[in-house]
Formats: sequence, structure tokens, C-alpha cells
Amino acid sequence: MLRAVLCLALERALGFGTGEISSELLNYVSNPIARHTACRVAANSPTVCLLEGSVTTNELMDYYILTLPEEGLLYETSPNFRSFGSAPLMAPEPIAFYQLPFLVTDPLHQVVYVPPENKWPTQSAWTSFTYAVDAPVGTERAMVRSEPGLVVLTNPDGQISGSDFSLANSADGWTMSGQLEVVDGVPSQGLRHMSHSWGGLSNYISGVDEVQSLDFATGIDLAKWYFEASQGFCKKELAVAYGGYLRFRVRGEYGNFLELNDPLDWVTIECECRSQLRCAGIDRGF
Repeated sequence: MLRAVLCLALERALGFGTGEISSELLNYVSNPIARHTACRVAANSPTVCLLEGSVTTNELMDYYILTLPEEGLLYETSPNFRSFGSAPLMAPEPIAFYQLPFLVTDPLHQVVYVPPENKWPTQSAWTSFTYAVDAPVGTERAMVRSEPGLVVLTNPDGQISGSDFSLANSADGWTMSGQLEVVDGVPSQGLRHMSHSWGGLSNYISGVDEVQSLDFATGIDLAKWYFEASQGFCKKELAVAYGGYLRFRVRGEYGNFLELNDPLDWVTIECECRSQLRCAGIDRGF
């Protein structure tokens, strides 16, 4: 048996690509389309966000706000901004709930988001809202409304989901599972948060497994253990992440890893469908 300590640092997650599309989605409206999009927002900074629709006939589209952000305020652009591109960016009054669905009158289909006052951004997005587009489609020129498009108001770095693994917040919901051996009657130390820097790592969690069971004929570990992401990485806002990356580092504090590194059989990431029967997002990734 090989005794070793493994540490995983997951610094940030910006998103994932799309996976297989279920046949159950074939009944949705595909023309016109209100595109999912993201808008970077800094603290205490009114930000202009562009809504983007598409229709195959290149007709003019009407843009409607369907839902409002859960925090902060959403505004129409001001006449001054539309004419001269200068402040003030937003209209005098925010869009109100009773006005929904709200017709956007900006000719470039822009709106202004104002984040909550005196609140610093986290490693995740501020919030989100939805919109739709109407366009004439077909020979009868009937107005058709798109499926809702999602606008995610990310932090200034463009992050949608992230973790700092604070113990004050239960390590942001991260857990460990799999092979966690008990040695001499002492359970594994499980998930731990390190508040100090370790080389190039600033925010990370570590896990300790006292025993790794090897097949000495092949050198392959017979049992795995996992860091499992919190629900913050399973939310609908990740739908806007057409691209993105997951960055992490694995380090051994002590022990001989020759048997584990050759052959290398680590599965670095596993993803499963998070949309019930409608697998419109990731099906599985490695």
C-alpha cells in the first residue's frame, strides 16, 4: 500500500461547452432566436449590455424583457446615451415588474444594469435576467416569439461560477466522496481548506487519503475518490458559457507516486447532465 497526500486546487470555473441535444428539444421555437449572452459588470458601475437576437429572414425584431435581475436594477438607455454615447447611461426610472414584458426601445437593443450599491463582486456572477425577440416568420408574416434568452451579469473577470473554499461558508458546498480509508481506527481527514498560499495557489481545498489500493500488476489505482462541486456549478447561468475553462492543480505533499504516474489513469473531471430529461447542457466530459 502506498501512503500519500494529494491536494487539488480548483481556482475558478468560467463555463463549459455544450453537449448532446436531446430529441425532446425539437419542439421548441428555433426561428427567431434570443441568444444567451453575458455582460461583465464591475462594482458600483452602471453597465450597458447588448441583447442579441437572430432570425433567418433578416427582419427587424422587437426585443422584450421578460424577467428582471434578482438584485440590482435594469434600465432603458437614456436619450443622451443613444444620441451622443455619453453619461448618463440610463433613463431616470428603472424597469418595473408591472411593466413586464417590457419592449426595449433602444435602436441597438441595449439596456443598462446597475449592480447593488456598495457591494463587491464575488467569484461568481451577480445575477441574470431573461428576454425574448419577436419577428415576422413564414409566408403569412406572422409574429413569432422566441424561446427566452438568458443574460448573465458576470463579475468583472467574466466568471459565472467560482469558489474561494471559505470554511465560513462550508467550503462553498464542495464535498469529498469515494475511497476514503480508515487507518488504525482514525477516519480520513476529509475536506480541508488552506487559508495560506502554497506556491502559486491562493484559494484551494485539500483532501487526505491515508491508503491508496494499487493493482501492482498494472499500477492502476483500484479505487478513486473525488472532489464534488457545489450546486453553484450546476446553475442555469452556465448555459451562456459557449466556451470557458476549468483550471486546477494536483500536488502530492509527500509519498512515492511512481506507481500512480505510470500509467497515468487519473480522471481529472467528470460531468453529468444537470437538466433532467432535457440534456441541453453537458452530458459527460473528461
